Amino acid sequence: MIQTRFHRIGKGEPVYLIAEIGLNHNGDADLAIRSLEAAARSGAQCAKFQLFDSSLFINGNASLGDGG
Repeated sequence: MIQTRFHRIGKGEPVYLIAEIGLNHNGDADLAIRSLEAAARSGAQCAKFQLFDSSLFINGNASLGDGG
């Protein structure tokens, strides 16, 4: 059993809904806030964001795929 400030998470407890916002905020704080508000309206109890510097993961010499 896990206890957050407002919820108990575990067997026999209601579903704890986590909204996956990921990188969809594109680094824009206003978009992140709007996404969080939409998640709350949908019934999510929390949201998961991701932040990273793509230059650390993608080789600058890599070419884009042609989609085919």
